Amino acid sequence: MDGYYAWMIVATALVLMMTTPALALFYGGMTRAKSVLNMMMMSYVAMAVVGIVYVLWGWSMSFGPDELAGGLFSNPFTLFGLKDVDWTSYIAVCFQLTFAVITAALISGAIADRVKLSSWLVFPSSSFSASASSRLTSRGEERAPFSPVSSRRFQ
Repeated sequence: MDGYYAWMIVATALVLMMTTPALALFYGGMTRAKSVLNMMMMSYVAMAVVGIVYVLWGWSMSFGPDELAGGLFSNPFTLFGLKDVDWTSYIAVCFQLTFAVITAALISGAIADRVKLSSWLVFPSSSFSASASSRLTSRGEERAPFSPVSSRRFQ
């Protein structure tokens, strides 16, 4: 294992710690006493739901080879469940997964004390599937499918 993979594992762990316990405790401390458990569970549920959705079809929609809707996203069934994904890309899958999770968990802070946990269960899966997997960058350029070798800064 070289430095690239070691750094990706460390960065993934840092973002994961920032999401689940840190954000849950932060948002739980900002709400009223009766909503603390609900608010903290929103962060944990976001991790569970988005984690399942991302592994099943989110990675394929973001980094799959087949294009749909004019290149806006890929076919979600090409790499469904990480089928045909090389094992060397699993670290990159976990890294991207943590950012998908924290995106949904951050949105839970905007609806603090307004939504029950059962209503929140619908939001992460539907919103992530619809919008978080765009293949376009902020400048409108298409991203290439992820390859851990080609994405290294220094080769």
